[in-house]
Amino acid sequence: MLHYIPERRGTEFDVIEDVIPLYSLKVSVKSDREASSVTLVPQNQAIPFKINNQRIEFELKEVIGHQMIAFS
Repeated sequence: MLHYIPERRGTEFDVIEDVIPLYSLKVSVKSDREASSVTLVPQNQAIPFKINNQRIEFELKEVIGHQMIAFS
């Protein structure tokens, strides 16, 4: 997951100066396979999730710029 807000500072480049955190972000990912775990990487922290109509649903407490999530 990525969340950065670029600012156009020139005709050919954008700059990211401020990182604005997101909190309590509800995520739903469609998957053809059923997951047995959802883990934050590199924190190696398992997070609770549920399966609903071929979708893996979970909540991220906080995203500060980026967060990698592993499904297994």
